[in-house]
Amino acid sequence: MSDDVLIEPGRLGTIDEATDRADAEALLEMLRGCAAAHAGPSGRTSAAAKLARQSIAAIWDEPRLRALGKEKGRYGRWPRSFPWSPAAHAVFHQFPDKAPSGVFVLEHLVPFKAHVVELFSQVDGMDAAGLIEYLHNRNVFAVITSVDDQLLNAAGLRRSTPDVSRVWARYEQIEALRPEGFAPLPEVGHSLSAP
Repeated sequence: MSDDVLIEPGRLGTIDEATDRADAEALLEMLRGCAAAHAGPSGRTSAAAKLARQSIAAIWDEPRLRALGKEKGRYGRWPRSFPWSPAAHAVFHQFPDKAPSGVFVLEHLVPFKAHVVELFSQVDGMDAAGLIEYLHNRNVFAVITSVDDQLLNAAGLRRSTPDVSRVWARYEQIEALRPEGFAPLPEVGHSLSAP
């Protein structure tokens, strides 16, 4: 954990070494094409970023979220081990047996759009291990509520961050979302005390 991280962000982890490597190699090919299109005529830059985001979600995020879903301790589709906002904790305490629909957001701590240029500038020199490390460090999550998400949007932080190098930088800007208020959910079978 780096010095600026107050709480460890939610990380997707690994499926197994061979699958991770194969997924990273496939994703590298996609990302290199996206980076080339992004560097081309300006009309292709947003399409390249969108395709890169969708490729990461389909090839990397979703399979690892499914793998997390097979582990004990899920609350709906949201991993208990990821940091949860104070408001998300409150909803959990109100409905501990079943996640209400449409309330939670699995949020990228660093919006993809904010670090896509960084990724595109590095992807040509990356190998599979480098991409896996990049995704482990930069493609990180927290569970927030839809109201928390609206606070980020209202502050102009939906697709941007004051400091792309610090994963919690957006959240430090909003009192209700200060990182020190985030915590994982209690383990299954533990009491439901406030974070």
